[in-house]
Amino acid sequence: DRIKEQIDYADSLADVAARSLQSAEALSAMEYALHFQDATLEDYTQGLQKLSQNIAAASEGSKEQALVFESLGIQLRDQDKMLRNSGDVMMDFANKLANMSDGATKTQLAMDVLGKSAGPALLPFLSQGQEGIEEFTKEAERMGLVISTDFSNKAGEFNDTLDKIGFAATGAWRVIAADLTPALFYLRFPLAWIFTEFTLLLLFNPALS
Repeated sequence: DRIKEQIDYADSLADVAARSLQSAEALSAMEYALHFQDATLEDYTQGLQKLSQNIAAASEGSKEQALVFESLGIQLRDQDKMLRNSGDVMMDFANKLANMSDGATKTQLAMDVLGKSAGPALLPFLSQGQEGIEEFTKEAERMGLVISTDFSNKAGEFNDTLDKIGFAATGAWRVIAADLTPALFYLRFPLAWIFTEFTLLLLFNPALS
């Protein structure tokens, strides 16, 4: 059961990785780090999704979003003028939050950049800064908690195979049911008669019941 539990976890991580454009390695390590600040991987991926939307908006000409990142001194493009990965931008944002005093302004900034729900949920986690977060992710690696992309993909293929086996078994039972249904159809009246007679027998002969 514990082995299947880990296979299912690795499989689910592949889906999250595909949606968030992050690696299974990064997500599994980050989940460990999030745990100690009462945040979840769902909070993190929701924050990444909102951050990605804001990065896209800023790159497409939104002055409001561009001003937010400019005021923080966060670069959205790399040396090749390509948009940076949202996970890397998140760490830059964490460093900025780590140097800010706690309060309404800090919370509002987190909400603006990461969303009304994910922002506050991730605030204690991000306030550690990149260095603090990486202490936990490195610890996750040492403890064997990091899921590789290869393991995650193979777990998905394994579970898909189990699903196919299950569907094949269901199909076999359906074929058997379809083959037996005509015979059972003609037996419905005799079976009903037998059931009725048996019920009457018990009714008029209580000693038999």
